[in-house]
Amino acid sequence: MRCGPPLTSSAATASERIRGRAPASTRLIRVGAASLAALLAIASSEAMSRETPSSSSSPEIPRSGVRFPRPTRAAPARVAPLARTLAEAHARQRASERSEFEALVRQNFGRVIRFDSPGDERRNDGRIVRLPSRADMSEPDTIFRLAHHHLEVNDYLVQQVESFDKAIDAARERGDAREVGALTRRALEHRTAAKKRRESAVSLYQYLISERARGEHERRDEALYLLVYALGTLGRERELRAAYRELLDEHPSSRFLPEAHFAVGDYELSKARYQAAAKRYEQVLAFTGSPLYAAAFYKLAWCHLEPGGAAAPRYDRSLQSFIDAIEAVKDGRAGSPAQARQLRHDARRDLVRAYVHAGAPDEARAVFARYGDGPGDDERMVDELMERLAARYFSHGMYRESTLIYRELRTRHPADERSCAWQLGAFTNTLATDDKPRQLAEAVKLGQVWVMFRDGDYRKSRKRDCRGAAFGALRQLAALWHAEADSARAVESYDLADQAYQSIFAMAHRRDQCEARRDYAEMLWTRAARELESDDRETRARGRQRFKTVHEQFVSLLECDPDGAFAQDAAYAQMLAMKNYLDDDEAPRRPLLPCQINAVGACVER
Repeated sequence: MRCGPPLTSSAATASERIRGRAPASTRLIRVGAASLAALLAIASSEAMSRETPSSSSSPEIPRSGVRFPRPTRAAPARVAPLARTLAEAHARQRASERSEFEALVRQNFGRVIRFDSPGDERRNDGRIVRLPSRADMSEPDTIFRLAHHHLEVNDYLVQQVESFDKAIDAARERGDAREVGALTRRALEHRTAAKKRRESAVSLYQYLISERARGEHERRDEALYLLVYALGTLGRERELRAAYRELLDEHPSSRFLPEAHFAVGDYELSKARYQAAAKRYEQVLAFTGSPLYAAAFYKLAWCHLEPGGAAAPRYDRSLQSFIDAIEAVKDGRAGSPAQARQLRHDARRDLVRAYVHAGAPDEARAVFARYGDGPGDDERMVDELMERLAARYFSHGMYRESTLIYRELRTRHPADERSCAWQLGAFTNTLATDDKPRQLAEAVKLGQVWVMFRDGDYRKSRKRDCRGAAFGALRQLAALWHAEADSARAVESYDLADQAYQSIFAMAHRRDQCEARRDYAEMLWTRAARELESDDRETRARGRQRFKTVHEQFVSLLECDPDGAFAQDAAYAQMLAMKNYLDDDEAPRRPLLPCQINAVGACVER
């Protein structure tokens, strides 16, 4: 079982973690080394920040959206021979990729922008962008850019695979096996192509750290860190550990150490080696100025929450780590504003998982108010966290605590449009107990909330949902206790079912009462008939009096649905019920029945 978010996020893909910039789908252009430099200039000048919608593949452990920053570096003034060689080697590839490039640019900019003369000025969405010439790039810089390009293509392909997976699920639901097969093949092709791109990036990073490139650039520690990260995405553990060790040994003061520790921690996490992952995240915390500082607390909290193996969860440490992550985000140690917002949201949401075991329900609001709100009005999550906590309590069998949270929410926001869902949660908690009076009380409260919704200014969808919940709860209890009373002849069950039916009649319009009145009248008939057969005089008197109520219920059923399927039977039953009521014979007897009594004593229609 995984203990934390995946290594990458749909909102922060591999190359975004390297550069901390906008999604790859808005930047993917493959036109060779020279045009790559041009595109990078446009991307940085435009600061495109559209986010790709998140598509979590794990409902239990959402993704964190952490990105790795890429240091900026001025390009040298001349082009090394290898740069020219690379450009020539990719000349043939440019022609085949031009159409894809133009399609992506058209999609993101609204029209095609051509880069035929690097060094020119092009107008893009009303802005003038200076395109660097090939003379602005050195050999190592070109290789770095090309490796980043491979990772950008990988990100694009991975996003396409995610969209294919969604389409495959939809096709399966439709039962379209042919479409499923076609989409599966396309997804496999994209996965294979994405893997090749990662392997190409690894080859380039390996060249940058090789003896051949030694002395040609001062970015060897950066190349080692990026190699560690890329190898982790490929699962090449032996090479990853060798590169990681080389970075630690040869560059002990590198500013890329926190990123390398974090990348190795993510790799350990993907292999369910939680304690090893926790050690790497703890190493990141030694770099208090790193943009990964808050994210390290977040990942560490997950490792304490679900450590796996024989290790016991440390809920108190997990809760504190989630809180530390939120505080670190507030202190500005989470990278860009977009990263900070995403991480802040994720840490608050997942804090509830630890609080279930490490906190008290009566202190929950105070804790969530301290760490669950702000800085903007659109990030007020206290009530959402309380709802999540109530649901978590229920999933862990802590029904009393769950009900306390739901009651607190209803007390604080009695007219909120979510109050019906909160009361439904309180009722659902009672079903896990044998406390029938409490079940009835919570169901009646749910009916009262429905009456408030019915007469109030609420959305139609909310009214519809609340009506279904209220009627469903009361009908469920009434049917359950009705059947129990008929089979066991339990007076208590008869009384509870009677109250449930009465609650339905109190909150329902007349047209909604027909079926319930039929069931209620049949229950009353069975009960009255048994009482009339009793040897006790007072019991027989109650039975005769109850037949009067039976008569009234069948009359109400006729008025409710005079042309319905049960109208004829109801007309006959109301007449026999009145005759049984008017019969003053005090001796025990079998009453006239509009039905036959089966083996368990229930009245079955002829």
